[in-house]
Amino acid sequence: MVVTTRRAATAAATSSLVARRLKSQLLVRRVLKQKRRLQQQEERQNKQKRRNVFPIPFYESLCLVMSSCFFLLPGYYAFLENLPFHGSVSIVTTIVSANYWRYAVEGTRRNVDLIVAKVSFMIYCASGFWFTRDWRLYAVGIPGIIGIGGCYYLSNYCWEHDTPHWVYFQMLFHIFVALEQALVIYAMVW
Repeated sequence: MVVTTRRAATAAATSSLVARRLKSQLLVRRVLKQKRRLQQQEERQNKQKRRNVFPIPFYESLCLVMSSCFFLLPGYYAFLENLPFHGSVSIVTTIVSANYWRYAVEGTRRNVDLIVAKVSFMIYCASGFWFTRDWRLYAVGIPGIIGIGGCYYLSNYCWEHDTPHWVYFQMLFHIFVALEQALVIYAMVW
């Protein structure tokens, strides 16, 4: 009986030792697995760095400076039609916008561009609603305003979601704004 008890005690001690080793091995495996998972996530994040960052690349900057210069056309048209206030607003908008997009970084130039653009938009919207009397001009102007809002939204959306197409929506936004400015000036002199 003593031999059986010793064997049972030895077997119990051996099984508890094996159980402890198995638990520690499982714990080590679990920790190593978590560590590998974290390393893989970190590698993925390093591979997927944001593309859309300030300052923007030269090509995109050049495209946006050029599209900002489209505001000169309604400004010139306004001066030809003896509307110096609206011509000055368009030219100031062009200068401020091109100045920002030549080297686009967050800061004072960006804030000034946003303020001048919004003031210009309000001036031209108020003038458009005040002077436009023909339904044909509304038929062109209202889709243009929808295009302005849509392109501005899509540009910001694409920037935030890190897609390279934001620059094309920003250029379309500039083109729609220039067309709307010319339409408002045409309505004012018609």
